[in-house]
This record gives sequence, structure tokens and C-alpha cells, in this order.
Amino acid sequence: MLLLLYSDTNYALEGFTAEYFISPCPLVCPDWKSCNGSSECPCKNSQIRGTQECGQISANESLVPFGTRLGRVGHSAIRIDDVVYIFGGFNLNILLDDLVALNLTSEAADSISANSLEKAEDPRDDTPSARYAHAAAAYKHGFFIHGGRTAEEVTNELWYFDVRAGKMGWRRLHSQNLPRLMYHTMTKTSEDTFYVYGGGSPVGAFSAELYRFSGEDPSNWVTVSSSCCGKLKERSLLAHTTTFWPQKKDRKSVV
Repeated sequence: MLLLLYSDTNYALEGFTAEYFISPCPLVCPDWKSCNGSSECPCKNSQIRGTQECGQISANESLVPFGTRLGRVGHSAIRIDDVVYIFGGFNLNILLDDLVALNLTSEAADSISANSLEKAEDPRDDTPSARYAHAAAAYKHGFFIHGGRTAEEVTNELWYFDVRAGKMGWRRLHSQNLPRLMYHTMTKTSEDTFYVYGGGSPVGAFSAELYRFSGEDPSNWVTVSSSCCGKLKERSLLAHTTTFWPQKKDRKSVV
């Protein structure tokens, strides 16, 4: 058995606590399957729901195993209609620059070849380089990605991918003033306004900055000032999650 412990430069040098369990099943069979000690996990019963074997447990009660395995961390996954677009990431060996379209209906995963995409006038703007820990959010007929860690640096690049047939391709949105961040979040509100929060800087510091931009003018970011939530250090976050909360009485929040 090999245990691989992976950390970045922000470790605390205070030790760690590791929790683990040992399973006799090579595939770590889920609760609704049996373990026979081989490379298979047979169903505990013969019931089948749709294309999901042993699907008697509803999807809103338990995680349902998907047919395709795409091992990676630090990637982005954006759903547009019934397709999830997975970009980049790190497989603990190399950085990834592939874009995978995962069809939720057919469970097919297809790599989108760069040769099939619309080309930019500048070849450097054709496709983003391999990266992980970037932020992403859906917008209209595609999605934005920003920042992340490439092989060379923590970048501030902003890209938009259009998923429409005949227009499918990457478009780089140039701006010199965007922050260099990784492990941050990008959240879209109901008014097509986006908020980018937290993350790590190129020097390893945690960020407490909150930025805002419009989907119609994505290269123009504004820093949002706030006295909320305690000291600056307490608001500095990394590898967190955010979501939009439309409250009553015209009050809206990013949580």
C-alpha cells in the first residue's frame, strides 16, 4: 500500500492528522453493492433503475457512481444544459490542458480536440495552457475561467469558452490589471454580475479581496470594499466555495 501525501507551500509545519480505513474490496464497493473480494462489486439485488445498476437508492439520497472515471484534482466543471465541461486540473503527476465534454444523459465523455475549435488570430490566444486551481463560472452560451497555476506561474489570464456549434472555441480576454490568483472562487449572480473572492497569490499569501465584473464587460474588474466579517486575516481564504443567495427585500449575498 502506498500513501501519497501532497501539500503546497502554505503548510503550517504543525503536523497533521490522517484518517483512513481498510477495505477488503479492491473497488471499495458502495453500500448498495456486495464485496466478493474480487475486482467486481455485484449488486445486492437485481433491481435496476434506468442505466444505473443497483439504482434503488435515489440520486437525492446518495452519490451515484458515474460510468466514466476522470481522475484529477484542481479542475473546473461547468454544466451547460445536459453537458458538463471539465477543464484542466492535476493528476498528481502532470498538469492537464484537456477539455472534456461529459454528457449526463448518455454518460459519454469526449475530449474536445483543439483542432475542432475556432481559431484566434493570434495563436497564443487559441487555447489556455495546462493549469489547475483556476476559477470558473457559466455565462450565456459558455463559461469563463480565470487564473490558476500553470507550469510557469500563478496566472491572471481570463478566458471564455463558447460551446455553440459553429462557434465553439476559446477566446482570451486581455487585461493587464487582473489579479494573479489560484484556489479562488468565481460566482455569478442573477444580474449577470460575477464576484471573485479569496485565493492564493504568487507569493503564497492568502487573499481577502473581493472583485466584481460584468459578463458584458469581463475585462473590467472592480475591487469591492467591505468592513464585514472581522479582521483582514480572518477573511483571507483559500480553496473555499461560494454560492449566490438571493434574499428577500432586494438583498443579495455571496455566501
